[in-house]
Amino acid sequence: MKRAICLLLCLLMLTGGAPAAAPDTRAASVWLFEGESVTSGESVTSGGQSVTSGESVTSGGQSVTSGESVNSGEEVVQLTPPTRLGWGRDYHYLLEYYGRQNSDRILLDDMEVPYVPCPGMMYWSIDGVNQRRYRIELYRQDPETGPVLVETVENWEVAPAGRRESVNSGGQSVISGDGERTMESSFHFFWDNHVSGDYYFMVRAIGDNIRYLDSEVALSDTWTYEAPENQLSRSSRPRWKNVSEAATAFIYAPTDAEDAANGHLDSTYRIGYEARWWYAAALTNDDANGGGSTGGGSSGGGQSVTSGESVTSGESVTSGESVTSGESVTSGESVASGGTTTPTRTYDPTKPVNAGTILTFYPRHFEFQPSEKILADFGSGYYSVQVRALSGDMTQAKPSEWSELSMARYIAADNEDLNTIVNRVTRNSDAYNLQLAINNVRKFGTYRLLELMNADKNNTGAIQNLVDLEDMTGNYAQIVVSGGLSELFPEGKINVVGAGLNLDLGQTVVFHLGAAHADEVPSTLYSNAVRFSMQLLDTNGASLTAGNTELRVPAKITLPIPSTIAPSFFVILHHRMDGTVETLQNVSVQKIQNQWYASFVVTNFSDFTMAEQNVFLNAVPYPGGVSVSYRFRTGGVQTAFCAVRDRSGRPCAVAALEPSETRRTVQIPCDAPATVRLFLLDANRKPVFPAVEASAT
Repeated sequence: MKRAICLLLCLLMLTGGAPAAAPDTRAASVWLFEGESVTSGESVTSGGQSVTSGESVTSGGQSVTSGESVNSGEEVVQLTPPTRLGWGRDYHYLLEYYGRQNSDRILLDDMEVPYVPCPGMMYWSIDGVNQRRYRIELYRQDPETGPVLVETVENWEVAPAGRRESVNSGGQSVISGDGERTMESSFHFFWDNHVSGDYYFMVRAIGDNIRYLDSEVALSDTWTYEAPENQLSRSSRPRWKNVSEAATAFIYAPTDAEDAANGHLDSTYRIGYEARWWYAAALTNDDANGGGSTGGGSSGGGQSVTSGESVTSGESVTSGESVTSGESVTSGESVASGGTTTPTRTYDPTKPVNAGTILTFYPRHFEFQPSEKILADFGSGYYSVQVRALSGDMTQAKPSEWSELSMARYIAADNEDLNTIVNRVTRNSDAYNLQLAINNVRKFGTYRLLELMNADKNNTGAIQNLVDLEDMTGNYAQIVVSGGLSELFPEGKINVVGAGLNLDLGQTVVFHLGAAHADEVPSTLYSNAVRFSMQLLDTNGASLTAGNTELRVPAKITLPIPSTIAPSFFVILHHRMDGTVETLQNVSVQKIQNQWYASFVVTNFSDFTMAEQNVFLNAVPYPGGVSVSYRFRTGGVQTAFCAVRDRSGRPCAVAALEPSETRRTVQIPCDAPATVRLFLLDANRKPVFPAVEASAT
């Protein structure tokens, strides 16, 4: 009865108011191989397929002020309420992670939409009229007092389908693009530590209160959660890299012994990390030297922060919300899980302010940088970071406690662009200024440079700047091929950019391509595989990426493609030293004279495999429909079909497909733009591989 009354009141209050296909390849720049020209018109985009991407979205945006008038000249529409609410399925965040591992954990729901089982993940359908903003309220049913509001997310922003990465107001990565999403997932419950109990959540679509009114409230079923005793290991205190890596902090992964001592929970359930950044415009001596425990209501630098608000265990408030310097913090946002207390009513410029969070769902990422959004919002100043490990199954292992806060470090937010740094020096500059240019490039940080280099498809921006700097400093990577691979990969047909800038002026970097370090049974997803290793070695022959560390400056590698591999179906796999396998996404394939080449950017070296895809999908619009090109030649497939959905997510066509050794094209009537998914199922209608997706826009 109490729950019914509470739900009625909540209803009255509330109603009052998705690895994308690689980009098109452009002609290679003349610097690639001097004296060789690009064959006009001969270029293909590597891949043509992607597993549904692990998109990450978080709360943000501006709330509509109550009492805003509705434009009487426009028709007012009430948004469609969410449907198919449930627990335990992730439709976006983990799909890319598991897809890169070729995992069989990716399943299909009753609507044939791919998902990953993830206990504690909330999900719902967003079909119908919506503006991609939702309000979520999480409740725990208390046997004595009735429903208890655990958490409220005012503006959950849903990114449209596609793969365009940006950063939201909380500093978190958001994958967005064109098209519509039909399913949405929220990790706000699953990533936190909660007490045992019966939980349910309520969702409504939020309108602009001008042309669109809020939807009715949708209520989920109750999920009974038994909190485990087990917990992931607390991460080491983040440490800063040297001065040339001013914006990069890192942690050490648990050792094998530490993992074993914790019952192998970390290697079994750890799926990634959350990094929480803290900012201060100025610091006291304690801030600069300290950085104590996050427990007991202390913040960065060991300073005590008075909260004045108590929080019951298991009823944490929203985490990851950013606060602009000088602004007061709304009461009720005082504690994020892990025990760290943030300022609530007053602003003190000597105390760190929560600058937002960054998520990574890759357990190999042990480096963290404040996003460009965070730097733009807060500006130059002192930044600290703390980290915790996230669990893929909260019924078996809780997320770790927050690490100690790192020491505060000054970061200049107004970083110069690469072009300015490179143009400041010439071949005749002295050693000091040449080394300074190398250091300033490194200050961009590994992942920011990776983003810039991947974005420079025509080699006229970041890539050309790195080429010019290597030319002026003489810090080239010397190329050596061994292991009987010189016929497939002649040294004169290999090009490496950026690698030489990982060492200081005058030191020697060697790019070594040789035999693979370990054998691996080829997957039936690929054929004509060629396996090899790549390493960067310093002057003493030591690896620059030993222990799975990342390069300070990523390297763009261009290799010839063996004649046994069809360029139209080319793929390259990276077998990382931590045991994971990733399919490189930003790969361009182009023909120069009579040789096909593949170019890609990496931050870490180990074993690689070039191969030909046995499963391929591409889609382009044509008048009246979508032209679908595909190829699959693999055993165990009993049923193969492609499903086409229009931009609203409405299914508009399903076509059965015949196996084909070569590229085959079928035309399917449908309104473009559209999304096409290829499903390969066995006799039990289980996926042989994760669904392959292509967009026709």
